[in-house]
Amino acid sequence: MPTLTRWFLKTAMMYFLTGFLVGGVLLIELGWRGRTLFSVLQPVYWHLLLVGWLMQCVFGVAYWMFPTFSKAQPQRSSRLGWVTYGSLNLGLLLRAVVEPWHSLAPHHGVGWLLVPAAFLQVTAGWCFVYNTWGRIRDRRR
Repeated sequence: MPTLTRWFLKTAMMYFLTGFLVGGVLLIELGWRGRTLFSVLQPVYWHLLLVGWLMQCVFGVAYWMFPTFSKAQPQRSSRLGWVTYGSLNLGLLLRAVVEPWHSLAPHHGVGWLLVPAAFLQVTAGWCFVYNTWGRIRDRRR
């Protein structure tokens, strides 16, 4: 299993555990008081599970399981794979910090930090598609 795949999958498991921890806090808090301070974490909860856990699992397994590009170059670009990993995680972590912060204390400067977070996540998606596209080919060769 490639090193990048292991990093994707281990990081995905960490987001899975963190997402369920945040979800548990949200459920406990909802039962006690209704909508309060921890309710701003609901978007973070969904991003941790969908982007952090699910997308990283998909990216890691796809990087590992898709057919090889060639014998000399089994993965299209290891460097681009690491760019995908880094930008996905940096964007997700930035969003996980900025979104509740902006919800609690709305301010233009803080809100604009969501733009680079989204840009990094979209960049990760495009890098993944570009890196994987050449490995999807017809059976005829």
